[in-house]
Amino acid sequence: MVAIRILLLNVEIVSRNIYEGYLGKAEECVRDPGDIDFVALALSLTEKYDEVFLLTWNISDYRSDCLEKYKVSVFTPSNLKVL
Repeated sequence: MVAIRILLLNVEIVSRNIYEGYLGKAEECVRDPGDIDFVALALSLTEKYDEVFLLTWNISDYRSDCLEKYKVSVFTPSNLKVL
């Protein structure tokens, strides 16, 4: 519960216009079309942050080579335990 509270302290609201501007790039970086929204939001955050990460159990749904170009990293919860 404490971890969720900490994560929620850093939630960013992204405007629809900005989010929609990243949908094309996001489509290139996913294997599962259901993940386009997550990637578009992550890509939009690269405007503000030097590095952004996605947390998922389905790491194979993302094209890390594509995301790395935009400084977005993909991690599983297990990866974070060792960081």
